[in-house]
Amino acid sequence: MLQRDCNSAMRWWALASLALALGTAATVLGAPSEARRALVIGNANYQDSPLTNPVNDARDMGRVLKQSGFEVVVLEDANLLTMSRALRDFGDRIAEGGVGLFYFAGHGLQVKGHNYLVPADASIEREDEVAFQALDVNAVLEKMDSARNRSNFVILDACRNNPFARAFRLTSQGLAPMDAPAGTLIAFATAPGSVAGDGAGRNGLYTQHLLDQMAVPGLKVEDVFKRVRAAVRSASSGQQVPWENTSLESDFYFTAPKVAPSKKLSPVIFARASASALGRTASPTLSPGDRWIYRRVDISTGESRSATFEIAAIEGREVRMVNGDRWDTDWALLRDVGERLSFEPRAVRMVWPMFKGAEARLEYRVIGSQRYPDWSVSGTAKVVGLERLTVPAGTFDTFKIETTGVYRQRRENGQSGAGTLRNVSWYSPEVKREVLRDIESTKWDGTEGTHVRMILVDFALR
Repeated sequence: MLQRDCNSAMRWWALASLALALGTAATVLGAPSEARRALVIGNANYQDSPLTNPVNDARDMGRVLKQSGFEVVVLEDANLLTMSRALRDFGDRIAEGGVGLFYFAGHGLQVKGHNYLVPADASIEREDEVAFQALDVNAVLEKMDSARNRSNFVILDACRNNPFARAFRLTSQGLAPMDAPAGTLIAFATAPGSVAGDGAGRNGLYTQHLLDQMAVPGLKVEDVFKRVRAAVRSASSGQQVPWENTSLESDFYFTAPKVAPSKKLSPVIFARASASALGRTASPTLSPGDRWIYRRVDISTGESRSATFEIAAIEGREVRMVNGDRWDTDWALLRDVGERLSFEPRAVRMVWPMFKGAEARLEYRVIGSQRYPDWSVSGTAKVVGLERLTVPAGTFDTFKIETTGVYRQRRENGQSGAGTLRNVSWYSPEVKREVLRDIESTKWDGTEGTHVRMILVDFALR
């Protein structure tokens, strides 16, 4: 039993070691490495004015989002309490980082400039009851604004005729326009104040075309909605025109561009670099938008894939990557969003100032693992030489840094184990990051574990 647990922990350590090496990838073969989380609701079985398609819309939207890498919660014919609880949980999940998406198909209405999503069991007889019996869309936006993720989406196929129009006086139909918080796109099935049809087929007209365009590889999210707008406008003879309000600041793809078959990488060529070519180097000055593209090769299996890393923002000495991971300006890892782990005080992997013979001690704990509450790493990083490397991205003078150490883990039941790690990286001051890194580690029993190589293919610095 202990050996099986050790092997499982070893697989996890391989991922953690890779994160320490280069950070979590923003793109791997077009698949998202940052967390994507969605809450999808389809309400159709209304007491007044039942609808035909929203449940189908929600099911199909959930399926397409899962194919796009989202963790999806789908609700069908939900009441207000179920919707509210799901929204609270959704808010908690997107607060952990990544991308959030909220989709609703069903009845929606506006009262006094506020938009409300109607639960399936709603019984509204007075206009002043709407705020207490329906979900305010502002509650969704508040969750997204609090999360402060790089990208969030609210998609509302909820502009059907108001089923309660005869019960109280409403001067406006459809939904009201809304301002999008920073990093958010709000999409409506039709323009503010207009009404969308339920559709004659399996899906509503808007969702039908949205599902089609979301599956097209390489379409930026803005282009997805442009195509949907044109298709819906044409299909409805101009009676329904979808509308968006966006404050997105970065690119997003539901389905990433197709990756062409990779050409054989140029060989890595090593040569000796002179001390005068490098000298004494301080930690780099980084900027938002700095980007590095690597090829990740599993030496054991031969598997090869692409990985892109990009800086989203720098706050003081803290560097926030596009996927939400956090480092400091010395390239020590502070937070791995994908694995939900923090490193205290920080996961050191470089030596500053950097010069031949420079050495740094590693001592940190890994916080946040439910399986291993006691997780620690200790070791040494040392600049062992100066080498000139040729990789696909070019030829660079580098510092060769060897990191050796031990990781120790203890489970809640008291079982424990340890393994060794050895990482060798070639850091280029010109690139401000590694141009090559070899990552090796053993299993707890001392047998061979993982061996991964990261090779710089391209980079762009602001």
